[in-house]
This record gives sequence, structure tokens and C-alpha cells, in this order.
Amino acid sequence: MKPRLLSSLTARLSTFLMSTLLLLMVSGCGGGNGSGGTPLGPGGKGTIDLAFLNNNSVIPQGGAGVLSAMVSDASGNPAPSTLVKFVITTNTTAGTFSPPDGFALTDNSGVAQISVLAGVPNQSGEITATANVNVKGVLTAVTGTIGFTSSN
Repeated sequence: MKPRLLSSLTARLSTFLMSTLLLLMVSGCGGGNGSGGTPLGPGGKGTIDLAFLNNNSVIPQGGAGVLSAMVSDASGNPAPSTLVKFVITTNTTAGTFSPPDGFALTDNSGVAQISVLAGVPNQSGEITATANVNVKGVLTAVTGTIGFTSSN
């Protein structure tokens, strides 16, 4: 009887040790949100932050405002050489873009800029910018919006 008891205890101890080792190996993988030690950015999807230079979202007639888009990947790092598409999504008569196609490429700091030209005076509009960033090896669209006004 003693040899069978010893054999049973040895098998259970072996199973326990292997389970513990496997659990330790899996817990060191960093979960499922990127590689261990590389946290994802806000929402884990990347970001695009819009701002007018000098915080001037009021564009004078005959003038232009410069809109800046800071694009970050899922880890919060700048996304260089990323194409950004700008579209006036609310009140398209409030302004236009230069270049007129509304595309700009980010620089090494992840920043793209475009000029916003005044449209019909005293009109407000909204601009949406969209870019595709790398999220766990898959290109994922991120968007940002900002308002502006075309003055007299």
C-alpha cells in the first residue's frame, strides 16, 4: 500500500508544480494589451489631437488659420509619416482648406498641419481629422474634431 500512496503523492506534487510553473509563465506575458511594459495610449486605439496655432479658431476674411493635428499610436508615441484627412463636416460654407484636397502628412514628431481659409463671413463650422494608426499590427482609424468661425 505504501508504494501506491507514495506514487499518488508524487503524481499530485508533480501536477501541482507544473501547474504553478505554467501559471507563472502565463502571468509574465503582460496580459493581452500589448507587450509587457508597453501600456496602450488613451483608449488603447491611438489619438489625434487638433488645435489651431495660437489658439486662434476665428479666421478673418481673406486670411487663414493653421490647424495642427498631433497623431499618436496606441502606445502614445508620435506617428510619423501618417496621412491625415481633414474634412469640414458641419457648415461647409464656413471655410476651405489649402491644399484643397484636405490631406497632410505628419512630420517626425507626428504633427500634420493644414491651412483653413475663411468662407462665408460670420459662419461657424466643424472640422474632423482622420488618420490610420498601428494598433497591435492592425491599421485603425482615429478621429478628432474641432470648431472654427469665419469672421468679417
